[in-house]
Amino acid sequence: MRIVALTLLSLSTGLGALLAQTGATSLRGTIINRSGAAIVQAKVTLTDPAKALERQTTTSDSGVYEFPALPPGTYVLSVEMGGFRTYRRRNLQLLVDSPGTADVTLEIGAASQTVEVSAETTTINTSDASLGNAFSERATHAHEAFDKLKALQGDWEGKDDHSMLVKSTFKTIVSGTTVMETLKRADMDEMVTFYTIDGDGIALIHYCPTNNQPRMRAVPSGDVDAKELSFTFQGAGNLPDPETGHQHKLVIQFHDNKHITERWSWRRNGKDTDMVYQLSRED
Repeated sequence: MRIVALTLLSLSTGLGALLAQTGATSLRGTIINRSGAAIVQAKVTLTDPAKALERQTTTSDSGVYEFPALPPGTYVLSVEMGGFRTYRRRNLQLLVDSPGTADVTLEIGAASQTVEVSAETTTINTSDASLGNAFSERATHAHEAFDKLKALQGDWEGKDDHSMLVKSTFKTIVSGTTVMETLKRADMDEMVTFYTIDGDGIALIHYCPTNNQPRMRAVPSGDVDAKELSFTFQGAGNLPDPETGHQHKLVIQFHDNKHITERWSWRRNGKDTDMVYQLSRED
């Protein structure tokens, strides 16, 4: 009986420790330059002055940094890299049980020059996760919108606004976590776009025939019957400069389960040109 009691005590203690770990948060992001290229080995520092807490890391080969298992609070995010101005973002809120994302675009200049960004400060109740629950609601909306994308699986056909034949195929891959779209217009090579859940939004990366890879993100509204997803530009890989031609925005309109419209905005030299595809599901 003593052995059983000790075993139960051990299990109880372990469970208590596990429960004590809940309520943490995390932060990740991608560091790029103005042309959208990843910055490797940038020094990323995260501090919470109120808790005298400091964490440091460096970006990976793809420019990604990550701080796991953080206590919720108000942080200062700093990024340093030779040849670029130091980036500093204050009042960065990290909420209970709500992973955060903070992407950074560094500007060329001396490290002694600092770009200061102040995020909106909101009072957080870190004991009952009230704002964490708000994030969870937004995450739920993102999953609902992602389900609409998954429901597009199959073959689609239509025309653009110049009556050019367009074909698109949607496929759900990676155990249902990613939607891959292959789109082909009659007069150009195919384009491939990957859609994934990204916290409270949906992220995409687009592989373009011009050999650059724009990244975009949409944050769905709370309306379960919303008929539109609007993706805005977040950066791009293999883009020499912002004036180079690239896809800069995408709006998907859901008319019904057999009809959608995709409106892509192509940006070159600061000017946008819309490409509109009216697509119908093939029987």
